[in-house]
Amino acid sequence: MTLSRKRSVAAAVERAIENATRRPDVHVADGLAEVAAMKIAGAVMVAPEVKFATDGEPWFQSYVTLGSLVALVGGCYGLGYDFLDGSIPTPSELTAHLPGVFGPLLALYGRWVATKPVWA
Repeated sequence: MTLSRKRSVAAAVERAIENATRRPDVHVADGLAEVAAMKIAGAVMVAPEVKFATDGEPWFQSYVTLGSLVALVGGCYGLGYDFLDGSIPTPSELTAHLPGVFGPLLALYGRWVATKPVWA
């Protein structure tokens, strides 16, 4: 979640608390509503759910996805070229291209399946 989105969420929390404390059936001592709103907004800014929330971006706007696809095309091209040039590739030629194929696939899997950051 971007910093501007975090600030928007924190501001919405502050407004909600201030609006709730203005109701006649809610009794809060003077000044405590603002203090509570600021503390809760601060907690929202550092909450893991907010800090590491996905932006919900489409796949074609993800740099990880686009970079992985470019690397995958390059790896498949190199691997395919070894077969299509008419000669039988040696095991060392084949294994040289495998990271260029499986690395991007692993990165795509990690990008699309992961639900939390590695260090959390």
